[in-house]
Amino acid sequence: QGVPTSFDTDLETPDPMPSAGVVGAPISATFVAPVFHDNDNPFAIHADVAGCTLTDASGQALAVTVLDPGSDPHLDDTVVMLPDAALQPGQTYVASLAASIDGVPWSRTWSFTTAE
Repeated sequence: QGVPTSFDTDLETPDPMPSAGVVGAPISATFVAPVFHDNDNPFAIHADVAGCTLTDASGQALAVTVLDPGSDPHLDDTVVMLPDAALQPGQTYVASLAASIDGVPWSRTWSFTTAE
């Protein structure tokens, strides 16, 4: 409940989408390795995106940009889905993220409602 409808990428450093400006609120998953790697850094894992979707209450798919370690050098342990446009206030959306974490499949689907 109460998820922001928008996010100004220009206020983030580094800017995840330099040409976008205002988009929908980021949807992300950050992973912690079950065993330590790279000098005991629990975040030194690799996430490969297998699929990410965002739909509105009617089931209509929204355009999204997915950032992952393969597309963004500032990410190693996080997958981010950014709706290409601001979301509608007071609406319910369904997010689905799927990835491979150090070769192990992972997926989650959940819903959220934006602020009025």
